[in-house]
Amino acid sequence: MKLGTSVLRRTAHSLAFILLLAQAAPAQDERLTSLLEGAVTFSLPAEWAEQRHVDGPRHGYAHLKIPYAEAERAGQTARAALSAGAVPPGVTVRHISDGVYQNKYEGLAVIRDDLDGDEWRTVVWKAKFDAAPYLTLHRFGVSAGKQVELMVSLPLVEGAGADAWLARAVEQFNAACESLKIDGKNKFGTRLKPDKITAALKAKR
Repeated sequence: MKLGTSVLRRTAHSLAFILLLAQAAPAQDERLTSLLEGAVTFSLPAEWAEQRHVDGPRHGYAHLKIPYAEAERAGQTARAALSAGAVPPGVTVRHISDGVYQNKYEGLAVIRDDLDGDEWRTVVWKAKFDAAPYLTLHRFGVSAGKQVELMVSLPLVEGAGADAWLARAVEQFNAACESLKIDGKNKFGTRLKPDKITAALKAKR
């Protein structure tokens, strides 16, 4: 009888510990998958760590950190930002994306600029922030009175694994863009090729 009671107690303690871990660890289905209360949907890479997000019927955003040990050792950070909001009638994707060319960042150079129909656009550009070179992958969309913007900023650091890490980040951006929808709709024909991005960066040094 005492043995049975002891086993039950140990089982109860184990279950309590498992429940405590379950409460402390975020579940997979808790990952952010939408903004504007479901009007804008997406699937982000699992390793992009959400730092903050706010959502509402007319505006929402999320800030995420992308792990990159080599850059962090140099005091730099890879980040992603996703925002969505309501826009007035007549606003097009060009209205919200042409501003890239008007930025006053040091060394600004546009590497690619591709329209996917009338509602989606991808702009790839490089510039310096605090004297450090960054590559920015920028996706814009406008449809049915709503806009969405995904911006991924990647430090361009030297190192043996730099090209491989950049290639992985570009493919993650492609996957995020392919999943990004406004009211369930998207047009994604501009899949970035990591080798061409790398070649273009070297040509603009």
